[in-house]
Amino acid sequence: METCGSHSLVLFAVVSRCSEFKLYVSMLSHSTSEDEVRALFAPFGPLSEVVLLRQRDEQAQSKGSAFIKYPHRESAEAAIATLDRKYRDKVSGKQHN
Repeated sequence: METCGSHSLVLFAVVSRCSEFKLYVSMLSHSTSEDEVRALFAPFGPLSEVVLLRQRDEQAQSKGSAFIKYPHRESAEAAIATLDRKYRDKVSGKQHN
C-alpha cells in the first residue's frame, strides 16, 4: 500500500447508532485482506468491527470495499482526515513505489 495516486481510498461517515461510528471505505484492491484493512485503520484507535465486503460466489473475492466501526468519534474523524482521498491501496495485488 502507498500514499498518493489517482485511485485513492474514499471514506464516508455513516450515521452512528449505539455510540459507534461506522465508516464505509471504497477503492480497496480486490486482493486486500481483512487483516490488512484492520492494520491500516487500527492506528487511529480501537476498532469495534472490520467487515470486508465479498462477492457471493465460490471464491468470495473482495468487492473492494469495507465497513470499519470505531467506538469513538475522534478515531473515525482521524481516519477520515488522514486517509480519505489521500491513501492509495495496492493495485492488482502489487505495491508500487
